[in-house]
Amino acid sequence: MADNQDDVIQHLLKIEDEASEIVKEAQVEAESIIAAARVRADSAFKAGFEKIADSIEKNEVSLRERIASSHKLKIQEYQDSLSSFNKDTDSFSKLMDGLLKA
Repeated sequence: MADNQDDVIQHLLKIEDEASEIVKEAQVEAESIIAAARVRADSAFKAGFEKIADSIEKNEVSLRERIASSHKLKIQEYQDSLSSFNKDTDSFSKLMDGLLKA
C-alpha cells in the first residue's frame, strides 16, 4: 500500500513538474508575442509620428515663405508710399533753423 501511495505521490509530482514546464513555456511564448507586438506598435507609432512631423514641417516652411513674401510686399508698399510724399525741404530747414537758434 505504501508503494502505491509513493507511486501516486511521485506521479502527482511529475504532473506538477510538467504543468510547471507548460506554464513556463507559455510565459516565454507570451513574452515573445508581447515583445513582437511592442516592436510593431513602436514601429507604427514612429512611422505615424514622422508622417505628422513632416506634414507640420512642410506647413511651417510654407507659412514662413508666405509671411516673408507678405512682409516684403508691405515693406515695399511702405517705401513706395514714403517716396510719393512731396518733400518740403525749405520749410523743414526754416523749422530747424528756428528750433536750433532758440
